Amino acid sequence: MKRTKAISSVLGVLFCLAGCLPVRALPPQRVRELSVLVIADEEFRRDPRWKSRVEAVLESASFHLEKVFGLRFAASEFRDWSSSDALRSVEMLAEDLAANFDIETSDIIVAFTGQKNLNTRHNGCSLLKEGVIVLTCAENTAEMVRSLKHETGHLFAAAHIEDPGSLMDIFSRGEEFEARNAELIRLNRERSFHGTRFPLPKENWERTVALWREIARSNALAKRREAMDVQGMSKSPGAEARERARRRDLDDAHLLLAQVYIEQERYPEAVSECQTALRIKPESIEALNFSGIALRRSGRVDEAIEKYLTILGRKPGHSQALYNLGIAYAKKGAIEKAEESYKRAVEARPRFAEALSNLGELYLRLDRDSEAESALRKALAANPVYPLAYTNLAEVEFRRREYDKALELVERALAIDPELPGARNMRGKILHKRKDPAGAKEEFRKALLIRPNDEKVYHNLGNCYFDEQNLAEAKRMYARAAEIDRLFAEPHEGLGECWFLENEFNEAIREFRLALQLGLHSESVHLNLSSAYLRKGLLGEAVEEARKALEINPSSASAHNNLGMVFIQKGRAVEAAAEFSASLDCNPENRDALLNLGNLSLSQEDLDKALGLYLRALAVDPPNAVLHNNLAVVYFKQGEYAKSWTHLQKAEELGLKPHPNFREELRKRIKRT
Repeated sequence: MKRTKAISSVLGVLFCLAGCLPVRALPPQRVRELSVLVIADEEFRRDPRWKSRVEAVLESASFHLEKVFGLRFAASEFRDWSSSDALRSVEMLAEDLAANFDIETSDIIVAFTGQKNLNTRHNGCSLLKEGVIVLTCAENTAEMVRSLKHETGHLFAAAHIEDPGSLMDIFSRGEEFEARNAELIRLNRERSFHGTRFPLPKENWERTVALWREIARSNALAKRREAMDVQGMSKSPGAEARERARRRDLDDAHLLLAQVYIEQERYPEAVSECQTALRIKPESIEALNFSGIALRRSGRVDEAIEKYLTILGRKPGHSQALYNLGIAYAKKGAIEKAEESYKRAVEARPRFAEALSNLGELYLRLDRDSEAESALRKALAANPVYPLAYTNLAEVEFRRREYDKALELVERALAIDPELPGARNMRGKILHKRKDPAGAKEEFRKALLIRPNDEKVYHNLGNCYFDEQNLAEAKRMYARAAEIDRLFAEPHEGLGECWFLENEFNEAIREFRLALQLGLHSESVHLNLSSAYLRKGLLGEAVEEARKALEINPSSASAHNNLGMVFIQKGRAVEAAAEFSASLDCNPENRDALLNLGNLSLSQEDLDKALGLYLRALAVDPPNAVLHNNLAVVYFKQGEYAKSWTHLQKAEELGLKPHPNFREELRKRIKRT
C-alpha cells in the first residue's frame, strides 16, 4: 500500500506587484507554448470589451516573454466564472479556482476578476504547483500586462526581491527581470504543469537553490541598509505600515527553499527556512504547512499536528491543512481522526484527488476494500492523470488476485510518472505473487534507486525473503523499514511472523501488539496475535483477538479455526467442532480446519469422517508430513496396513519422525498379513 504524503499538494502562494519589462533580445531559442484556460468573473464581464482586453493583455505579455524567455501564451478556451463575494483576497480566489476548476488539457489558468471588495494590497496572485494566476481589473491595460508578466515569473520560480531595478521588486520600482530571477525563469522554463511531483526540473535544483539563497541574502542586506538609512529620518505611520506590509512578501524565497529541501529530505533545513519565513510574515499559512510536512516526515508528528491545527484555527476549512493533518493522524495510528480529516478536506475541495486517494489507502489498511475502491475511482474522476490513485487501485485488484488488472493499472501509473517509487513497488509485489522473485526484487531495487529510504519497499523485500524462508534476511529488511519510519506498522507484523516461526512467542506478541498500536487493525494482525496467544496458552486473549478478526471479516476461516483450537484446549469438543465446521463453511479448502476437525473426529473414533477430512486436506497440501502420519494412523485402525505403511513412509520422507512403537507395531502387522 502506499501512502502519499507529497509536498506537491500544498499551495505555494506568491503575490503580485507591478513593474514593467523592456524587451531584451536573446539568441534564438525553442519557444515553449503555454496553453491558457482563460476565466473571467461576472464583474469583469460587465465591460462589453472584456474579451478584447484579455486578448490584448495576453498578446502583449506573450510578446515580451517570448522574446526574453521563449515562453508564449496560447488561449485554448474562455470560460465564465462566478466568483464568490465572500472571498476577500486574490489568494482566496486562486485557491477556490484550484479547488473547483478542471484545468484539463491546458497548462495554466489565467483568471480575471472585477470584484470591488478585495484586499487592495495585491493586484494578483499565482499558485506555483497548480499553475493558476488571478489578476484584478485595472483601468490601465499596461498595468495588467505588467502584473501578468510578474505572476508568470513566479510560475517559473522567480522570487520577490528588494531591488529597485527588478520587475520582482516588492515596491514595484523595476522595469525588467534582474539577472538572478531571469536565470531562474530560464532554468525552470521546462517545468511541469500536469504531474504530481514538485514541478521544477530536478536536474536544476542545485543552481535554483543557490539563486534563491542569493536573493534571500540580498533581501536581508537591503533590509539592514534601509534600517541604517532611515535612522534619524521620520516617516508617516501610514508609509511605514505599507513598507512593513510589502516586506512581508519577501518570505517567498524561503518558502521555495523549504519545498526543495523537503523534496531532498533535508528536513531540518526546511524547518529552518519556514521559521525564517514566519519571522518575515508571522501570519504565513504556507510556512506553517511546509513546516508541518517537514516535521512529519522527520518523525516529529505531534509537532506537525500542532502546525496544522494552528492553520485550521485561523482557516477552519483549509483543505491542504486538513489533508496533511489526515496524513499525520494516519502515521500516529489515529485512524478515525485521519478518516475524518480526509473527509473534511474532500468536503472543502470536492475534486481533491490526493485526499481521495489517501482516503482509499486508509481504507485499504483497514481491509475495507470496497470503500477503498470507491474513493480511488472518485480520485481518478477528479484527476485522470493522478498516478498514485492508479497505484492504490492496483492494490485493490491485487487483493482480489486479479494480477493482470493490477499490472495494467500499475503500467498506467508508470506511463504518467516513470519514476514513481510506489508504482515500482506495486509492480514488484505483483511479480512476487506471480512466483517471479528475481523480477520482484529487481523492481524493488529500481524503486530504491528512485527513493533510497522507501520504507514500503524494504517491507516488501522482507516479504520476499520471508516467503523464501530466509528469516534472518527478512528480519533485516523489516527492521530497516521500521527504522526509516518508526510509525510504519506493517514491518512490525512481518517481524512478529518471523519470531513466531522461530517459536519466540513473546517477541512475536510484542511486535503484533506494536503493529496494532500503530494503527494496523487488519484481520491478519489480529489472527497472528490470536495464534501467538494460543501457543502461549493465553486462551482468553486468543479468543478476544479472533473475535476482533471476525469483526473485520465475518467470513474469516482462520478466525473460526483459532476459536476451535481454544475450545479443544478447554475440552469443549462440541463447540470446537462447530467452529471448525464454520471455518470450512467460509473456506472449504482451509487446510488447518480440515486437519483439526479430522483430529477431533479421530479422537472420537469416527474414522470414516476423519479419513475424508484428511484426504481433503491432503488435496490442498500434498507435502504435509503431519497429514500423512495421521492418515497412516486412520488406515492402521481400519486394518488397511499397506496404505498405512505407504503414508508413514511418506511422512518420514518429509522429515517427520513417527512414534517408534507405532512404526514397529505397523511393521509387525504387515509381516503377519
